[in-house]
Amino acid sequence: MNRTFKNLGLFVLASATFLSCQKDKEVEDSSTREHRFLRVLVSDQESKQLTQINPYDGTTRTFDAKYPLANLYTTASQRFAAVLYPSQNLVEVFDSGFESHVDHVDQKGTPKFGSITATGLKPTHFKSRGQESLIFNDGDGTLSLGNETNFHTAGAQMQVINAGLVPHHGAMAAFDNGTYAVTSAPASGKSPNRVLVIDKQGKTTHASTQEVGAIHGNATDGANAVFGAFTSAEATSGGVLVVTSNGEQRMIANPAGFGAYRLGSIYYAAATRKFIGLWQPRVRISS
Repeated sequence: MNRTFKNLGLFVLASATFLSCQKDKEVEDSSTREHRFLRVLVSDQESKQLTQINPYDGTTRTFDAKYPLANLYTTASQRFAAVLYPSQNLVEVFDSGFESHVDHVDQKGTPKFGSITATGLKPTHFKSRGQESLIFNDGDGTLSLGNETNFHTAGAQMQVINAGLVPHHGAMAAFDNGTYAVTSAPASGKSPNRVLVIDKQGKTTHASTQEVGAIHGNATDGANAVFGAFTSAEATSGGVLVVTSNGEQRMIANPAGFGAYRLGSIYYAAATRKFIGLWQPRVRISS
């Protein structure tokens, strides 16, 4: 069988449990306490099937997606997966059927696709914060915005945010004040080199004040958005561009001796309140 699993979407919905030290109470086996609400969603390279794996009991269920080779991303609530088909200009959502409430998990029906869709050109970059899901459409420079309250509304479409950006391999981050940091490029198809702050209508609330090189990878804590970038278009040194929700921008260069690398992937670890980055060298191909 020549089948390749392309993407994994992980729903981690483990309820918190408080253990008692009283001698007259038995402690529940952790294997039954923590893993009942974990699911793994897998897309296939060749077929349209999505497979949901239950690691707790070893069972699987299959669902018919629209196309093969879907890119899967878990929403911030961990209830839904965004299902992106970049080549077909389509986004769907998949409902795990579980809703986390920190100290317990509610079952919300059965696993199934939601009703909301988005049709931006080449949906690629996905971010989620709170109830919102945000997608950058590389093919037309727009963003698609969805709220989980509408995911099962019949005929619902994600909001299109048009900030007048040219098509590029973009990235964005959501701030807690309802605005968004989003990349811009000097020309269509070029690497992004600036970040501006916009509102939900696409209006610029804070213009870019820093020009950098080849932005890629980002994360946010709600007040600060951190983007991996080279310090200039020459790509001789790298670092991170920090953009705050009030529009302040500053470049933090890599430590001395780090080399001509940028942080190409950035994550925010909420439990430790720290940003984590993976370095990525500039790759040059010559014929």
